[in-house]
Amino acid sequence: MHGVRSRAVVSLGREYNAYAAMRAFQGVAVPKVIGMFTTTDGKNMVLMMSYAGKALKAFSELEPRDKHTLFHRLVRLHKTGVQHNDLEPRNVTKSSSGPLIIDFDRASLGHNCPGASCQELLQVAQALDLDPATEMETPEGTARPPTVYSAVVAFVSAVVSALFGFPGCPRHV
Repeated sequence: MHGVRSRAVVSLGREYNAYAAMRAFQGVAVPKVIGMFTTTDGKNMVLMMSYAGKALKAFSELEPRDKHTLFHRLVRLHKTGVQHNDLEPRNVTKSSSGPLIIDFDRASLGHNCPGASCQELLQVAQALDLDPATEMETPEGTARPPTVYSAVVAFVSAVVSALFGFPGCPRHV
């Protein structure tokens, strides 16, 4: 099996690359990445991230404001070239800063979003009971102020990053 990469490793690498492309949105629209680590034998890898909250079972769990926030966060990710390709309720969490998008193992990078005619945006808008044309014209609401919880997460992320050498390269643990 020398030189062969398992599907799981390829998937984890794709997810890591997607989060790297979304670095500016970590902690806002997506969880913060602490690092990607491998065991000393190189057989196991883990993508360590900040706690993102509880995953949804249905989009109906979101308040109207959070539905708008989720849609606008997805639009912002599309503008950076990231298309999720699997935005279902199980891949959205409720956090103290609003809905976060998770699980980018099926994401594609280099997406040239056509805006209101984008299939993913249309599907998500429909699932959220939103009018995509109206949403594309409406600026995103003001961000929620940082909380004590988000400050603690930022501190822990910084400490772990300092200890393990993130960002960027995989390290042995």
